[in-house]
Amino acid sequence: MNYEFQLFDQIIQGNLSPFAIQQNNTEQYINALKLKHDFCYNYVVASFSKTKSKFVLQNKKVINSLHPLAKKLSDNQLDLFQNMQLNVLSNDVLKALEINKKEILDIHYLQKPNETILHIKMALNWEEIDMKEIKYYYYNTILHNEVLRLKESIKEEVFNFNSNDKTEHFIHKLQQALINLCFRLMKLLNSKEQNNIYLPSVNFSNTDILNLTFISLEELIRFVEKNYLNYIDKNIQIPYRSSLLKIYNIDEN
Repeated sequence: MNYEFQLFDQIIQGNLSPFAIQQNNTEQYINALKLKHDFCYNYVVASFSKTKSKFVLQNKKVINSLHPLAKKLSDNQLDLFQNMQLNVLSNDVLKALEINKKEILDIHYLQKPNETILHIKMALNWEEIDMKEIKYYYYNTILHNEVLRLKESIKEEVFNFNSNDKTEHFIHKLQQALINLCFRLMKLLNSKEQNNIYLPSVNFSNTDILNLTFISLEELIRFVEKNYLNYIDKNIQIPYRSSLLKIYNIDEN
């Protein structure tokens, strides 16, 4: 396996845009995303309490379908929800949610004793998304695809080895390369930013893109440890050790 972490190197070195000539051209990011995604839309998840005959908005979350947390939000117990017809939604609820009825694609609801939860899918034009946000989604997409590609490449490489020694040597080199990239990334983040690595992105900054990169590297490290446990270097230093131990509940060894 040749060195295949060029994308991570590029991001860490500060080349945060693959479009060197026009780094802030939103259209280029949109066109690149359209090659990977057929559509994008917003999820609106809101909870209402009912006082007599009036619904009062308690909480509202809006997340784009391209956001890394979108699937978790959209799938969260959605099997317990029921379909709702659009004409059932009152104008008061629409006003509280600040949404346009014409942009609603579908609605699901969950009725609880003291609460009603709405799950709404909203139509969205690509051009409505802010430049920083679309750039963040672009990097989320290419990092996700790169992780999938590397996992397949690793499996294929290991399959072709004809001895345990070769496999172990390969896995050790792979571990070291991934961990070196993690440590290089950590040097770019201050202590406060390090504590926010796993928080959902709100500002869609370059730091948020670095966080995505770190999480992608961690996913590859966990993939190697899970699938090739007998070959890993158990004495290798773990990046950002305290956070890994806390979040993934892994053994210090």
